[in-house]
Amino acid sequence: MQMDDYCSNGKNCLTCKYEDCIFDRITCADIAESMDRDRETRLENMDAKQRRIAAQKREYREANREKIADYQREYYQRTKRKNVLAEDNQAKEKP
Repeated sequence: MQMDDYCSNGKNCLTCKYEDCIFDRITCADIAESMDRDRETRLENMDAKQRRIAAQKREYREANREKIADYQREYYQRTKRKNVLAEDNQAKEKP
C-alpha cells in the first residue's frame, strides 16, 4: 500500500481525507523548518547585546569553518590517543 492510499503525502495532515490517517513520518523539510523556527524564536527572545554576540559568533564560525573543523579533528585524534594509552596502562597494571 502506498502513502497516497493514506493521505496527501503527509504534507497537510489537517486536511487529510482519511479520519484514521496513520502518517507519522517526519521529512527532512519538516526538520529544517522546525530548526529555522527554533532559531528565530531563540533570537527573538534575546536582548540586543545577546543578538549582537550571537551574530559575531555566527560570522566567526562561517569565516573560519575549515580552521575549526581542522582543530576539532586534531583534538579528537589527540584525545583518542590519550584514551587508548590510558586504557593500555590500566590493562598493564591489572594482573
